[in-house]
Amino acid sequence: MFEQEQRNHFSVVLERVGGLFVILLSFGWSMLFNQRSFYPIYTKEYWQELAWQMQRGANGFSAVLPPAVVLLGLITAAVSIFRWRRTVFCLQGDALVVERRTLLKKSSRLPLNTIATVNLEENFFERLLGTAKIRLDIDSSVTAQSTDFTFVLKADKARAFRQALLEKRGQTAAAAEEAQSLRQVLVQASPRQAVRHVLLCQPIVPLLLSGLLLWLTDYTDGNRSLERFLPILFLALGGWLVRMALQMLSLWSFTLETDEQRFFLSSGLIAKKSYSFETDKIKAVAVRQPLLSRFFGLCYAEVCVVGMGDDKKETSQICLLMKKEQVRQLLVRCAPNFLCKGDAVRAHKCDFAMTLFGGMLFALPLGALLAVSRSVWLGAVLVGIVVLGCAVGSCTKRFCADEKGLCITRGVWNKSTVMLLLKDVQTAQYRTNALLNRFRVGRIRVSVLARQGMSVHTSAYINKAFFEQVERSIVP
Repeated sequence: MFEQEQRNHFSVVLERVGGLFVILLSFGWSMLFNQRSFYPIYTKEYWQELAWQMQRGANGFSAVLPPAVVLLGLITAAVSIFRWRRTVFCLQGDALVVERRTLLKKSSRLPLNTIATVNLEENFFERLLGTAKIRLDIDSSVTAQSTDFTFVLKADKARAFRQALLEKRGQTAAAAEEAQSLRQVLVQASPRQAVRHVLLCQPIVPLLLSGLLLWLTDYTDGNRSLERFLPILFLALGGWLVRMALQMLSLWSFTLETDEQRFFLSSGLIAKKSYSFETDKIKAVAVRQPLLSRFFGLCYAEVCVVGMGDDKKETSQICLLMKKEQVRQLLVRCAPNFLCKGDAVRAHKCDFAMTLFGGMLFALPLGALLAVSRSVWLGAVLVGIVVLGCAVGSCTKRFCADEKGLCITRGVWNKSTVMLLLKDVQTAQYRTNALLNRFRVGRIRVSVLARQGMSVHTSAYINKAFFEQVERSIVP
C-alpha cells in the first residue's frame, strides 16, 4: 500500500495554521471592538468607512488592521494547503522517498537501515480527529538536534505505516508477526506507581529557594503581613499542581516490552506516545536518583537514543522509580554493554577547592546583601549552606572506566550516573589550568552523538592518568 504515493492527513494544515489563526483573530477581533463605530467586515458600509478613514489619514492603522489580519490568515492557509497537496511520500525498495513539489522543489531519499527510531504519538487534538503522528530520526550528527521526518495519518494507517517501516528494515512479515507474538513485558507500571514517581521526583530544593526568594522580596520593606505573599504562593502552588497532574497523565499505563530484537515503550492517558529502539542505537544510559526518592532507596533509568523523545527532551525513561537492584537487572537486559566493571574513583581533593571557589562567587555577594539588608545570621547561614553543598557534592562525585566504557556520577540533591561506551565517544578533552596541571589534575570532557543536554559530559577533577587510559581505549 505504501509503495504508492501518500499524503499527510489534512489535519496537518489545521495544526500548522490553527495557532496563528487564534492569535490573529483574537487580536483583530479586539481591535474591531475598540473602534468607536463598529462595522461588520463583510458589509459594504465597512469598506466605505475604511476608505473614508484612509482618505482623511485619521486612525489609518486601526482601520487597516482588521482586513490585514484576515488577509494574512487566508494567505497562510493557502500556502499551507498548497504545501500539503504538493508533498508526497512512498516506500521504494529499501528506501523512503519524500518529495515536496512546490516552487522550491525538494526530494529526499532515506535508506531504511539508517533510521534510528520510529516513534508513534497521539496528542489530545489528534485523538479527537482519529489521527496519529509518525516521527522518524536518522543516526546522524547533522540532524541530531531535531526530528528529521514527521508524518500525520489516520491512526490505523499510521500504525500500518510504522509496521511497514519496521518490516522493511530487515524483518519479513512472518518474522514480524512471530516477534509480535513473542513480545515480553519487562516493565508495566500501575497508576499508583505513576503517582509515586511524580511525587518523589519533584524538585524540592528549587521550590524552597523560590519560597525564600519570595519571602525576602515581600518583606524587604519591613511589612510582615501575609496579604501580599499568599496570592503569589497560591499562584505558584496552582501551577505546580497542574504540572504534576500533566506528568502523571503522561506516565499513565507505562509499559516497556521487548521481542528480543528491539524494545517498545508506550505511555500516556490523553496524549499517547509509543517509541521503539534497538540496543545498538543507544548512545548513553543515565540512572537518576531525585532527592526524595533517595530516602526510599529508589531510582529510575533513562536511555538516550537519537530521535527518541521529542525535540525538548531527547531521553526517555525505560522504567519508573524502582529499587536499585531492579534497575540494574533491567539494564542488564536492555543495555548490558553500558555497565562499567572498573573500580569507581573518588574526585581529587582539588575538586572541592574548585567547586567551593565557584560557589563562593555566588554566595558571598548574596550573603553580604542579606547581612546588610536583613541580618548577619542570614548571610552566614547562606554561606554555610553553600560550603556544605560543595563539600557533599565533591564527596558524591565518582569516575569509573574500563576497556569498553566509562561512568560519571555527580549531583548533590539529585544524583545521576551517566554511562557511555568508548566506541561512541566522538571527542575527548582534558581540561585543566596552570596550577592544577602541576599536580596532574583536570577534568575529562567527552561528547557523543545525541541532542543538546546529553551530548557533552564532564567528570570531576581527577588524575590525568585516567584520561590517558580513556584516550588509549577510544576507537578511532
